[in-house]
Amino acid sequence: MFSNSGITIGNPNNDTNKDDYYYPVASQGAQYDYRGADGFSTAPLFSSGSTYVHEYFDQTEEHNNKLRYHFPTSDVLHASRSLVWLKPDIVVYYDRGISRSPGMFKRDSFNFTAMPVVTGQVAKVVDSVTKQGTFLTSLLPLPQDSAVTICAYGSSVGDCAGGDVSKGGDESAFLYQVSYKAPPLAADFLSVMEGADPGRPETPVSLVEADGTPMDGAVVGNSIVLFTKTPWHAIRLFAPTSYAVPASVLNHYISGLQPDTMYGVEVREAGDKINVSVTKPCSANCLPTDNAGLLAFTATAAGKVTTGSAPYKATR
Repeated sequence: MFSNSGITIGNPNNDTNKDDYYYPVASQGAQYDYRGADGFSTAPLFSSGSTYVHEYFDQTEEHNNKLRYHFPTSDVLHASRSLVWLKPDIVVYYDRGISRSPGMFKRDSFNFTAMPVVTGQVAKVVDSVTKQGTFLTSLLPLPQDSAVTICAYGSSVGDCAGGDVSKGGDESAFLYQVSYKAPPLAADFLSVMEGADPGRPETPVSLVEADGTPMDGAVVGNSIVLFTKTPWHAIRLFAPTSYAVPASVLNHYISGLQPDTMYGVEVREAGDKINVSVTKPCSANCLPTDNAGLLAFTATAAGKVTTGSAPYKATR
């Protein structure tokens, strides 16, 4: 019912030959190399636990074209994706894109087998046979900064122009695309995807931002998933970071930290919320990241912090 093609980033298009293969690639902000996710970076990061699956991969080089006979460009300074799957039904996506030139569009694309119905920041698709629901909540860009396009492939609308028309089966016939109205040099997309049994409503989600080393995140049920705005290998100095979440949040997942490294975690109660501080190096409550740079821990309002995470639970 769903597939995700990820971020597309505009590239300066100096080719006047519209029949050239690379012309539509550049105009649509796609990757010049069509290899799968395992080919996007020399060392993609992957880890998993009893309650999650985590992955990070860099797509920068795949967005650039260095072939001299096809208007070479290196305008994309950074493109990457981080994701955390909260078993069994939630996937949180974080896409980063940075351009050298101003005005280059940044878009996040999602494909569905049925036309999504959009209410605010939530797109909903219901399978016509099983009646199962899929909910996509776009937290970044913020509503005032975002524009949404929905079209059927082959409809000659937006990026659906000239697209192949689905002939039935499992093909994804509809495009749901989120973009920045005024494309910044550096753009971040944060989305939450949830699969639901027939008739079950989506789990409420909310945006959380951390100061210190900047992070963006989503509270979903009894869990929060945070992503560093800059991947760990580009962070020269990790600044003490703090964020606040409802006291009902038990599981914390922080992606984008240095792999196999100890970080300090401190929790303080603040009314109906808890304030969480993360430091490096650590002096107390020292917890390790996994081999892919994910810090997973549980925290209670009483200040107890332990490594690992409890099963995901929706809160309504």
